[in-house]
Amino acid sequence: MLNNHPQLKQALSLLLSFAVVLPASLGLVGDNGTAEAAASYNYIEKVKAGTAFRILEVVPQDNAYSTISEGSVGYYIAGQEPCRSFAEDAEKYALTLNNANNMTMRRTNYVRSVFNNLKALGIMGEKNSAATENPLTLVEDYEEKYPWQLDSITDPGEKSKYAKQLILSTPDAVSDRDHFIKASVAGGGKFNISSNFIIPTDASVVPNYVQIIDRFTNNADQMNELTGTVYAYAPTFAKASEAQLGSGEGALDSSTPLYVNKKDSGESTVDSYVYVGTKASTPLEEGETYYYVADTGRPTPATVTSNADGTRTVSLPAGTTYAAVSTAYRSVNAGETAYFAPEGGKLQYAYVGSGGAYNYDSTKVSSTEVTILTPVVYYKGGFLNNNWFLRYV
Repeated sequence: MLNNHPQLKQALSLLLSFAVVLPASLGLVGDNGTAEAAASYNYIEKVKAGTAFRILEVVPQDNAYSTISEGSVGYYIAGQEPCRSFAEDAEKYALTLNNANNMTMRRTNYVRSVFNNLKALGIMGEKNSAATENPLTLVEDYEEKYPWQLDSITDPGEKSKYAKQLILSTPDAVSDRDHFIKASVAGGGKFNISSNFIIPTDASVVPNYVQIIDRFTNNADQMNELTGTVYAYAPTFAKASEAQLGSGEGALDSSTPLYVNKKDSGESTVDSYVYVGTKASTPLEEGETYYYVADTGRPTPATVTSNADGTRTVSLPAGTTYAAVSTAYRSVNAGETAYFAPEGGKLQYAYVGSGGAYNYDSTKVSSTEVTILTPVVYYKGGFLNNNWFLRYV
């Protein structure tokens, strides 16, 4: 059968000479010093029976960004193909190019080029070709989809083809229209706004955003651990009623941050509110009074001093009482006062998978251009190894 596959015969000839000669030579001499017959191919039979068997093929690597080598034996053994990391290699290649535009096209072109080269060498066959024709068979042409593109596919069969996930070491920055809508429930989105926001000083720039504030703190250690630009507020706290803490009409949203007042327990002589958790995560204690933020007030950049030891000291400006713990922004609701605008004027969203504030709605009509950052893509395509080593050796 090997005569019908000269490629395999040539690739394995040297390998088998090493795999067979040593065991065979040892078997020629018995304990009494006389020559004996030996089944020199027992090792190959063990491979075919599923016994672990390691083959070392020492060859140069093709290039710095690729795991593809000049090896050949692996093409005949499933899971050992030199090109098996084609998607990861494609990302490394795309990152070596100067311009970062259209990364998905660059990765796709790379993979298809690899597959076309394998076809030209006779190593890979076209889709639906017989397993006896080539060591590898193309299953599907390589193609990528971003998460929001995948969500837009309505055919379950087609969608299931993109089951493979490629985690990007550097997120793709994709230009698109603003098809984003607020999630119907808090934390029910797949995206967050990730632009660098500023309080505009130019009167021509109209603010339309506020911080998504996880909680407020006036604890010095907690404030000093905050990163980036820190904004200070003078929020108004209100006592939460029994109805607001319940689940019926007039109840606070489950994601509402709750606080207790140190003044109530005598720990402070002035109002000092301490965050205890969200309404959903806080076990309410009988007799305890809880507070929520009725109004955040106007934000003011806090004073941040960088220390010699690498730490930071955050100081609250006059007229403010708390620092906001926040990592995201959202557009304002009707009647709500806006304070922030995206730096540079162009909005940027980041794909987070879950827990976000926004979802992508392809039916939303928009002429506003935005940038979408995604650390992941999904792809279809690849090959089937026909296991010529086990089939023919």
